[in-house]
Amino acid sequence: MHSKYDLLLGKVAIATKTLNKQDLRNCLEIQERHNTHLGIVMLKKKFVDEKNLQKLIKQQQKKINVTQSREKGEDLVMCRLLLRKDLIKIERLEKYIRKQEEYKERGSSISLIELLLNNQEISLIKLLETYHSISSETLACPGCQKNFRLMHLGPGKKLRCKHCKTVFGAPTIEQEFSAYKRGQEISQAVIEKEVFGNYELLEQIAEGGMGIVYRGQKKSSGQIVAIKVLGEGHRTSQEAQERFAREARTLEMLKHPNIVSILEVGIENEIPYFCMDFIEGESLSDIIDRGPLEIERAISIIKDICGGLEYAHRLGVVHRDIKSSNILIDKDGTPKITDFGLAKCMDSITVITRTGSLLGTPSYMSPEQAKGQLGRIGPRSDIYSLGVVFYKMLTGRNPFEGESTVEIYQNILTVDPPPPSHDRPEINKRIDQICMKCLKKDAFQRFKTADALAKELSRIGEKRSMWQALTSLLKGKKQNK
Repeated sequence: MHSKYDLLLGKVAIATKTLNKQDLRNCLEIQERHNTHLGIVMLKKKFVDEKNLQKLIKQQQKKINVTQSREKGEDLVMCRLLLRKDLIKIERLEKYIRKQEEYKERGSSISLIELLLNNQEISLIKLLETYHSISSETLACPGCQKNFRLMHLGPGKKLRCKHCKTVFGAPTIEQEFSAYKRGQEISQAVIEKEVFGNYELLEQIAEGGMGIVYRGQKKSSGQIVAIKVLGEGHRTSQEAQERFAREARTLEMLKHPNIVSILEVGIENEIPYFCMDFIEGESLSDIIDRGPLEIERAISIIKDICGGLEYAHRLGVVHRDIKSSNILIDKDGTPKITDFGLAKCMDSITVITRTGSLLGTPSYMSPEQAKGQLGRIGPRSDIYSLGVVFYKMLTGRNPFEGESTVEIYQNILTVDPPPPSHDRPEINKRIDQICMKCLKKDAFQRFKTADALAKELSRIGEKRSMWQALTSLLKGKKQNK
């Protein structure tokens, strides 16, 4: 496997006519067999001498700087490996790191390998061997001992383990130097505690377009909660702040067993947040990823969600982003609607989002949302999106798919998907009809209310129960004969 750095060096060699394409292919094959730096292969095959190779590498480094494709932890790993291999005295290395800081103060930047090349501090071969091996250096998560490539980690930055969700910190270059002077090496990260106001943040559990959700613990009571904070990239946006505040206000007024309840709203260190009940379970999206649901379970979930939506709609709130990932299923199997970030109060005369912009998630958008017709978005838009969720639970796929967002929008507006029974013949005609009615292009042809949808689904269950009772009765009479 060739690194992006090797391939970039190859491009530079082609551009400068140091190699032709066939020569480069041969060199890359040798490089992969021997697991060494491409420059060393070029040198040993006498395509370049050390002086010209040094020029090529400097050009490569300039391109890395221009494209901003340098790995965050490259200099950190180089420091570790150079000291481990005893290729440079720590005093000299500290000098080069200070030199880097001087470049930053002048509004420029230079990598450690560029400084070492310019000063010819280390033999070119040794330097390239070390540079080639940076990708193999790892740091262990203190929670689960899984290894992370150190070159991908920003020095001193906090990281959340994707396996066990432990928060830990990557070492800084100064910490590497201190450990080296003590005769040690940092092989395992240190667990970092994240504190946010009255809460300790235990793990990040979700991240959307605007906010980040953490599992947290209230320091005073030990209560486990979900804390949603406005994402760093949106904290200076007035529109994002208003939308975040709107979600908090909406959740505060909604108290229903099928809607996630809010516990507290506030601002900590100028960061808006709100605290919610922590739902022990998983998202409906994760459940569907394992395959289509049993028909009875899919119907039950839709009926419960209809209860939450009907309650919200009667209070004048339209969700506008109903989708499987915004429905959580708790450990008792109860579905709960979350993420009211796009919700709109129907009696509000203020529309924060610009006219003609799109609200929602493409695959779940109603035609009126896909057209950007904000004035036409209402309760039946949520019913349409819930129909998409129902279809996906029954079939395991979205009714409207496409290679691009534009194609998905086009399909929403012009294509009638096949009924769920096309994928699962055991689905009866009435379920097909109910699901497809939710997906009508014309909002007025959909169910008028979420309650009306729930009642239609209940009738299916009643008819099935009657049929099962009648079947059992007939079987009993035959046995008595």
